Amino acid sequence: MRTDRTDPGANRALRRAVLASALLGLLAGCNTIEGVGLDIAGGARSVGGWLGGR
Repeated sequence: MRTDRTDPGANRALRRAVLASALLGLLAGCNTIEGVGLDIAGGARSVGGWLGGR
């Protein structure tokens, strides 16, 4: 058995866990799905203002 290589299945599971944690962190930061949409809309309005939009 070689010990210098990691198990690809373990790497995949770790990536999934990190991705799930990141998504949950985003949702917790915005509190709700609606909050995510409002954050995105607010950011878009800010950028639009910088570019001379309404």
